[in-house]
Amino acid sequence: MAGSRQLLEALRDHGLPQTLEELDLSESSLDSDSVEFFLEHKELFGKLKRLVFEDTLMGPDDVAKLADLGPQIAHSQGSGVRYRYLVGME
Repeated sequence: MAGSRQLLEALRDHGLPQTLEELDLSESSLDSDSVEFFLEHKELFGKLKRLVFEDTLMGPDDVAKLADLGPQIAHSQGSGVRYRYLVGME
């Protein structure tokens, strides 16, 4: 979760736009430790229609703990963070 901690702290400190309906945190380093953050800050995520955790390190048991958060949750467990490299012309 170390890589996602800064993102989660920014969400906590600055909030989400009022019009945001879906927050996609796919391919991130969110894991079991992240669940506690979401539960502690329910007010941030309760207005969303959908939270997406595709290809994260969170398992089905972790996501089950978030069922009462409010938004629909899309989830698949995977490898987490993916690094992409762009090769350009020199």
